[in-house]
Amino acid sequence: MTVAGGRKAGAPTGAPTGALDVRPAPVLELTYAYFRLADLDGRQTPLPWLRELRDHPPRWLSASMARRGEELGYEALLIACACGYEADETPDRFLADFPALPPAVVGEFAAAFVQPEGTEGDELVSERSTAIRAALERLAEPAAARQLALTLRWLWEHLRPAWEGGGRSATEAAARALQTATGSGGDLLASLPVHHFVQLEDSVNAIRAQAGRGHTLVVPLYFALRGGFRFRVRDQLVIGYGARTEDVYEQQREEVVALAGRLKAFSDPTRLLLLFHVSRLSRFPLTVGDLAKQLGVSQPTASGHLRLLRELGLVTVVRRGNRSYYRLEREAVRPLLDELERTLLPPTADRRR
Repeated sequence: MTVAGGRKAGAPTGAPTGALDVRPAPVLELTYAYFRLADLDGRQTPLPWLRELRDHPPRWLSASMARRGEELGYEALLIACACGYEADETPDRFLADFPALPPAVVGEFAAAFVQPEGTEGDELVSERSTAIRAALERLAEPAAARQLALTLRWLWEHLRPAWEGGGRSATEAAARALQTATGSGGDLLASLPVHHFVQLEDSVNAIRAQAGRGHTLVVPLYFALRGGFRFRVRDQLVIGYGARTEDVYEQQREEVVALAGRLKAFSDPTRLLLLFHVSRLSRFPLTVGDLAKQLGVSQPTASGHLRLLRELGLVTVVRRGNRSYYRLEREAVRPLLDELERTLLPPTADRRR
């Protein structure tokens, strides 16, 4: 088995040969999903297939995760493209061939991954060439290759129902839409999702540079959301993006806007000081007059801010006779702070390779 020209002997011949190829790619779906397995250590994931593995881990997963510290995670993704499996309609041939592929890729590492000096779009290799080659060399050990092939096969068994039940059709529709939008000689950048890393400056430069130089493969990914990958292999720029990127962005945007409304309590110093005093003096019954005096503001000013805090559910009123006292709702504050942390400090950031 040899690797030559970015296309393995016996690879499908029905793939488009023009400068731009847009297609679903189940082999790249699988290898990207394997990369995302590292996110199992996080406290949350919006990916249903990954959440299911985290909440109900099968036996094969623990052995796989134990080896992740020795891997970059995307070796299989690079191998799939270096050996020309991206056009396969199923991962079956790739999984059967995989144990023999890493040594062939190591033997042709320079031809497959080392780009001419100054080439745009190869930052993954230019910055991490030594680490990538070392990872591929470790994987060239027969036992390591066989074990990863087995893990990939188990992972595909987990993913296949979702792929066959809607993933294939969703990515086919996304590919058709992108092909229609780009048309003949159309602008790929104008047609890719606006809220995806492929629209960031370094990706834009790479895509523009590739347009006049070689082949570009664009893969809508079903098992990604706002993540994906971008790298060069041989003369090809490979881009993977979440097919539902814009839908996910709109949902996340709505959630952040709603969170901003709930964070009004913290956006004004007087309101935050009111929460501070209600919290720190929780052993004492505090009237609006007490709080106004503590802050050095008028009672109507304190009352207006407390009204908003009540509407946000952060303080409650306890009535004793004809007096009203304010109490902090700790069980409302903690989830709000947790949500802010999840929004700004996610356990694992969206990754791209």
